[in-house]
Amino acid sequence: MSQTNHSAANTVIVQAPPSEVHIYLSQGMIKKQGTVFLKKGKNEIYIPELTSDRRGDVPSVLFDQEVNIESVQILPALPREVSGDEEDVQEELQEEISQLNREIKSKELMHSFLVKSADNIFALKDISFKEASEYLESLPDKLKKIDCELEALKKKLQEARAKATAKNTEQEKREIRIYQTPCLKVVVFSTAEIEAQITLEFIEKNAYWIPYYRISADEDRKNITVSLRGQISQTSGIDWEKVKLILSTGSPSRLLQKPKLRKISLSLRHSDMYGMSENTMNRYPAPSGISADLKMIDDIWEPDGDNSIQLSGPSSAFTQNTANVFQPVGVRTNDTTVDFVLPGTYDIPTGNTRTMVSIQELSIPVNFIYTVYPTASPDAILSAKFIENRHLNLPEGDADLFMDGVYIGKINVRPSSWQEQEELSFGPDRRIQVKREMTKSNHLNVRLSGNERTMYEYSYEYMNQKDNSVDVKIMDQVPVSSDKEVTVDITELSGGKLEDETGFITWEKGIGSGESGKFMLKYQITSPKGKYVWENM
Repeated sequence: MSQTNHSAANTVIVQAPPSEVHIYLSQGMIKKQGTVFLKKGKNEIYIPELTSDRRGDVPSVLFDQEVNIESVQILPALPREVSGDEEDVQEELQEEISQLNREIKSKELMHSFLVKSADNIFALKDISFKEASEYLESLPDKLKKIDCELEALKKKLQEARAKATAKNTEQEKREIRIYQTPCLKVVVFSTAEIEAQITLEFIEKNAYWIPYYRISADEDRKNITVSLRGQISQTSGIDWEKVKLILSTGSPSRLLQKPKLRKISLSLRHSDMYGMSENTMNRYPAPSGISADLKMIDDIWEPDGDNSIQLSGPSSAFTQNTANVFQPVGVRTNDTTVDFVLPGTYDIPTGNTRTMVSIQELSIPVNFIYTVYPTASPDAILSAKFIENRHLNLPEGDADLFMDGVYIGKINVRPSSWQEQEELSFGPDRRIQVKREMTKSNHLNVRLSGNERTMYEYSYEYMNQKDNSVDVKIMDQVPVSSDKEVTVDITELSGGKLEDETGFITWEKGIGSGESGKFMLKYQITSPKGKYVWENM
């Protein structure tokens, strides 16, 4: 922090770099601090390098001393008449360059003199032959010494010129920032000459962070390790150097990606409403109520012919700032956000550079289970089932999944919903499959009762191609009637558990290595003749 007095008109320029940044998911709150020496009476304070956003709101201005703030303005740039002539930052370097040039010239003259004196040494009358011979013998060493000194001086000259060029470039860049970025003008009245700390707080719209997770399954399959990281981007036009960092988050909405069963209810519609013939009535289709996004499953794991996995790279490919990894992170919560107060300080450059910081790492106990939804896919989905309530105050975000150190895909996660009985999908395991096939569908007229009946029969064939036994949960469903004139009767369930309200069926099976087998599901739908059974999804 520094300031420059430019006139007796109580005009000061204060350098107030960012000291703390509070970054939200869509913007940031910046705190800048500097020290200013105020004279008694009116003072005009100019703070350059505010931000590149010329449409930003006027910052709030605070002083740690009692002063009267008359006005606060955002100017397009620091006025040149205020800054005055810039001090020549290269004066010392230029003096060094001139001195080196003089020394080099002196050494070159001495070198030339010694060479010329050697040519005329024997023509001198006041020197003996022996003295001339000794002089000539020592001359090469003297010339060599001068050459070494010249080489060292020229190297120092080259370094000084490069340093002067770099300083000049740095000064030019600084002037561009000062005269092309908005400047804050604060007019205050002070009752005495004081030294005060000035603090600015303002919204920076060109800053945000994105939560990212790395979730890996432990080898013993008893825990998952959840690492939360934050990717920070800012294009304020000002580098944030050695700033305290606070990351805040709300609860963004994202679509869930795990397959879900939905209740199927039946109701009646007269056939003449749709112009249907008796031959087309009551042809009730097979249950198809699973809203599964199989593209997500295929994107997670799609082996090619040589069993390699073709995947896009994980978000962990970003360069990570590891200066504060594993140090304690403060967590502050309120009704709408969670604040992560990171330890230490950080450098967050402006521009296209993205900075990844580590926030938290947790080990969460789980049970790994296999679940198959045969109507969506024959492949078993491996999921981590949470076995306790954690009430995690962590934001929603994308997660890179790792199994035994191998990257298997990316999903969206909402850790705040990770309560007991919740599951986290790790994708399909094609070595465990359950195939579903309709083996029979009959439509009958029940003459005595005046009803119609359709019977359905499904066969399920399971197999385990893994080297170990597994416990598998198989999920399917039958329709549920919402009309008293329509009944659904299950005639064979093969040990499955039925939820009467939803029609969901669960089979739990222990399948040994290399084992295969079959089981059946049979049910029938009875409805009044001449009325169409309508499927409500």
